[in-house]
Amino acid sequence: MSEQSAGKRVREVRTSLGLTQVEFAAMLGVTQPFLTSVENDKKKPSETLIKFIELIATLQPSQEWIKLNAPALLGR
Repeated sequence: MSEQSAGKRVREVRTSLGLTQVEFAAMLGVTQPFLTSVENDKKKPSETLIKFIELIATLQPSQEWIKLNAPALLGR
């Protein structure tokens, strides 16, 4: 069995949270086109971004909490 790519794992985290690329990118502080490139394995995420995604995946916040609190998390 082959190992899943980083991009596919990022997409898996995003979809498990029920978020669009636009919503997840905003939460991560990146652009949607960059997130698309990461999910398609065209760009490599930084170690910091990987750790942040890993933290989100571990915590598994509800979609409602994310959508209500994402602007506060982003300083908006």
